Amino acid sequence: MNSKLASVENLWQVKEQVKNVEMIAEEVLSLKNQVLALNKQKDQARLAWRALQKTNDQTVWLNFGAPFIQYEAGDAEDMLKSDMKIIETSINETREALKKAADRLEKAQGSDKVAAFSHLQAISASDVRDFLKK
Repeated sequence: MNSKLASVENLWQVKEQVKNVEMIAEEVLSLKNQVLALNKQKDQARLAWRALQKTNDQTVWLNFGAPFIQYEAGDAEDMLKSDMKIIETSINETREALKKAADRLEKAQGSDKVAAFSHLQAISASDVRDFLKK
């Protein structure tokens, strides 16, 4: 009788572990999709910004959702630059959250991999310039 009870408890533990892994996996997929959507949004802002740089018009029409709004070309360019910076910050934050979620998923799956390289960050362009100047 005790072996059946232990077996049932073991099954519940396995079920909870699988449930936990599935929740973390869903979070990873959600974060990946969020990064893709933010990259698409950033590309659209970049395309609009480049189009503004090529135009000689004093005023331009921008679409933010449903309505088209008329702006001065310089103001619109500044707004798009600001939006791209905000989006880039969001992308970086989401990528960091994605790394952490992926690490949690590895641990939840019982992986023995060492996550030594998962916390590496890319070198910024300014760091490369500073290094090359030396």
